[in-house]
Amino acid sequence: MNRTLLDRTRAMLNTAGLAKSFWAEAVKTACYVINRSPSVAIDLKTPMEVWTGKPVDYSRVHTFGSPVYVLYNEQERSKLDSKSRKCIFLGYADGVKGFRLWDPTAHKLIISRDVIFEEDKVKGDKGAQSETTTIQVENKTDEDQISYGAIPEHEEQESVESEVSKVRQSTRERRPPGWLSDYVTESNIAYCLLTEDGEPSSFQEATQSSDVSLWMTAMQEELEALDRNKTWDLVTLPQGRKAIGNRWVYKIKRDSNNQVERYRARLVVKGYAQKEGIDFNEIFSPVVRLNTVRVVLALCAVFDLHLEQLDVARKTRPGQIWLRLS
Repeated sequence: MNRTLLDRTRAMLNTAGLAKSFWAEAVKTACYVINRSPSVAIDLKTPMEVWTGKPVDYSRVHTFGSPVYVLYNEQERSKLDSKSRKCIFLGYADGVKGFRLWDPTAHKLIISRDVIFEEDKVKGDKGAQSETTTIQVENKTDEDQISYGAIPEHEEQESVESEVSKVRQSTRERRPPGWLSDYVTESNIAYCLLTEDGEPSSFQEATQSSDVSLWMTAMQEELEALDRNKTWDLVTLPQGRKAIGNRWVYKIKRDSNNQVERYRARLVVKGYAQKEGIDFNEIFSPVVRLNTVRVVLALCAVFDLHLEQLDVARKTRPGQIWLRLS
């Protein structure tokens, strides 16, 4: 079915002359038509007829991509304005009797049932491609005008006006935000600057950087914290076993003003090298029972306490809670 939908989508887009950006509307319309088409598997009945028990109404089925004229609301026009605007039929709306239409002038999708179809002009209409159609003019003579696609005169004028409007841009100087100071932006593409003042990716880069003293201090603080929290026990390596490697991860902490607060170094184990049943038997994380959280909140409410922070930390036993109350 997925292949059937894609085959019909390609055919519908090519026949209607629509861009690929309308693929979702085409798939949805193809599904709508398939559900209302006879099938040999159900004795030439339609899926909708089998599902609802009612015959299918084909009066609302129209050609995908056909031009339609949509009636303006009285609040949207004045006495001398046109009563309708030209749109493109894309499919059927859910839950209402309206149709899904593309307004090439406003560049938006609308839903309306007050429409008049021109299905005989679907193949010659390329209005939906006016956004991507380009016109190249080399000389002033008519012979040298090169155009791609059948573009009406009023649409050609609109495309030229849109090109002129693109040129009339503001001359105000645009400054990138502070957090992009480590990047170079060119044509909406950001390139990262690999400088010596950046974050090192390995221990060798940290020892060779200009901030080697700061990184060494950060690594010493990490080792002291690991030793203070008794993260590991020094044991003898079993015979025939290999120790799991580790690596340093470096990070420069910055405040809201993009100013450096501190240099942070973390020693992490290469967990991807572990094997279940050999290097570990189970994986767990410190958690706390919901009943405990409810008791703490109830105590705060009864004694009119202000709860500033609630942390779940694994110190001496799993699920131990540290609170700061005032």
